Amino acid sequence: MGPNYSPEVPLALTIPIKIDDLDFEICVEGRCDGLIIQTDKPKFIIDEIKGVYMDLEYLREAVQVHIAQAMCYGYIYGVQEKLK
Repeated sequence: MGPNYSPEVPLALTIPIKIDDLDFEICVEGRCDGLIIQTDKPKFIIDEIKGVYMDLEYLREAVQVHIAQAMCYGYIYGVQEKLK
């Protein structure tokens, strides 16, 4: 995948929550299949690979939960790296 590709990158974000008198934390974590960091510009790509057991001819659009997973990974990485 090239020199800028890091496979199996663990990502985690812990968010403190307070509801009334109850304090707790929610931790969202996962592992993206890959992370591509382009050094010539401030850009990164979250690589999330999905396998399907169907003829791709019938796949009309991306599965929303797969998009959500990649977006969560992008958000977590952005927070960790203090990106805008």
